[in-house]
Order: sequence, then structure tokens, then C-alpha cells
Amino acid sequence: MTEPLLTLTEVSKALALSKTFVRRRIVTGEWPSFRFGRSRRMARADVEAILAASRQAGTLGQTEPAGAGE
Repeated sequence: MTEPLLTLTEVSKALALSKTFVRRRIVTGEWPSFRFGRSRRMARADVEAILAASRQAGTLGQTEPAGAGE
């Protein structure tokens, strides 16, 4: 695998989210990650996909689609 893997700190900075928020999404299985011992990493392509999806949805922190509760 030649794809760069990012630490959770790098991911949280790239997405402008807290490390706790990023970790929660990973632990619940909403976001893919790799585990190396006690540390987690995310592929840069996965982070870019999350960013692209957030542009379409309008927000990163939203857990359900806009208007779903209406």
C-alpha cells in the first residue's frame, strides 16, 4: 500500500473537527480506519471522500440527512 495514512490528529486538523469527534465516528464504524497496535490511521483518500460528502450534505457533524426529522 503506497497510500499515505493519517493519524487522528492529522485527520481532525484536516476536517476541522475535534479528535474526540473523529474517534467516535471511527469506533462506531461510520468512518473507515486501520488499526496498528493501539493507534488508528485513516487513508487520505477516505478523508477526502468524507470532505466531498460533507460538501454535498452541507456539514461534517450532521448525523442524519438535512430535513430527515421533518
